[in-house]
Amino acid sequence: MVAVEAKLKLLDERLEKYSDSNPYGVEDDPEQKAIYSDIRNLAEQAPQVVASHIRNMPMGLAEPGNYRDDYVEALLKDPDKFSNLLLSELDFLIHQAGKLLHPQCVLSYVSVFGVGYTGKETDFERRVRNRVLEALDSDSPYVRGHCINLLLDFAYENEYCIRRMQKILTEDTDWRVRDVTFDILREMNKLPADYRRPFSQRLLALFFPSVKMKVWTDSRMSCF
Repeated sequence: MVAVEAKLKLLDERLEKYSDSNPYGVEDDPEQKAIYSDIRNLAEQAPQVVASHIRNMPMGLAEPGNYRDDYVEALLKDPDKFSNLLLSELDFLIHQAGKLLHPQCVLSYVSVFGVGYTGKETDFERRVRNRVLEALDSDSPYVRGHCINLLLDFAYENEYCIRRMQKILTEDTDWRVRDVTFDILREMNKLPADYRRPFSQRLLALFFPSVKMKVWTDSRMSCF
């Protein structure tokens, strides 16, 4: 375990150096590929140690030592092999977001799970989608709005998903969540045939668009 933790510390140092030299990222960069490959190798050797390492990272987007996105993206390159680790982290993030008054940065990590979407209806994608669907019952409008947005990747050919979203469109208690759902269903061309956007909702969206956007995103660097 000590040896694995030492290797994880070295990986974090490599990620920090890589981030400093490539602040905007480079697609298919050899160094990033090498780091991500080493993350997967360690996760295969010691999944619980790697899971604990990710879980104990700080949540603030700009906090030192926070490489959660990189670790999750690395593991999403082989989601079937690391499905238990990934789904456990997803469950943790959604649970944490539901407890916070302003959970936007936690939800930004949930968005990373959309990176692994292939459109092939894999077992992993179905399990992610099921968790996102369950999160639509959250008391937090931020969580509901964010998960509606994430379903854009996962719901095209799933009638149950579309029915759930159509129900939220008319029944959610928060106008921002209803309006986010309207935008997503319109993009999917799945609005109910008889649906008419309420005039009051159109006015709110027109005069307070930034408020609607803050349902699932925010410029905050910390959640706390």
